[in-house]
Amino acid sequence: MAARGRVSVVVLAMSASMIAQSAAERPGRYVSFVACPEFRNTVRQCWLAQYQGKTYYIGAFGIGTPPQLLHQVLVEGMAHDDEISCGAVNIDPVHVSPLPEITAACNTVLPNNGTAPREGSLFDLPAAVLARNGSDVPSPPPLRANTVFTVGFDFDRAILNLANQARVEMAARAIMGSPIKRVIVSGRAGQSRLSDGTVMTEVPAIAAKRIAAVGNALIAIGVRPDKVEMRQAGIAASTDPIQGVESRDVAIEVVLAR
Repeated sequence: MAARGRVSVVVLAMSASMIAQSAAERPGRYVSFVACPEFRNTVRQCWLAQYQGKTYYIGAFGIGTPPQLLHQVLVEGMAHDDEISCGAVNIDPVHVSPLPEITAACNTVLPNNGTAPREGSLFDLPAAVLARNGSDVPSPPPLRANTVFTVGFDFDRAILNLANQARVEMAARAIMGSPIKRVIVSGRAGQSRLSDGTVMTEVPAIAAKRIAAVGNALIAIGVRPDKVEMRQAGIAASTDPIQGVESRDVAIEVVLAR
């Protein structure tokens, strides 16, 4: 029963993420900044952040890790100045990384002003999708070629949040249903170049923790331990062209048996 409940959450998480995907690739303005999150106590509970005189909406429904009061957040995403969500500039897609240090000044709670997010919520999903809660997720078809799955992480964190878990589980199911030679799990400490030009670099040790989190999760789900190889790459250089969420990916490379 516990396993079924876990799988059903994956179904809803994956379905919910599809709500935002239709708008995820439209043109916008990339922003990356660190700020205190602000919580507006509306019916749909809006998370906002102030940067350079503008208020941004940072609480999209499909977000992996929600903001937290008393913690600054690193916000990375595509801002759309022509879209308003919760009375603020919409960022979609958006990645929010709560930073670990306690910041007492990050305690703003705003009153309800009647605004709401523009994107759908879990309860806006079709009845047929909601009805699948509690049912098993069909296993993906066997892999026909060497494949790389990626798992993205919050800045300086190695926690498998709900979105991470869904990706790792689907990768594991594909691997377990395929003739594999080996599975290589690799990654490195990444960076984020902020809009003001500042480069934030993760602590080197975070790479090994993420690799272990993903590799151990694959094994716990059922991938054979003797097939899993964990490799840590170097630290991203300051001149690395990939500076953002993608630099923090852990790769699951599946090499098929020939």
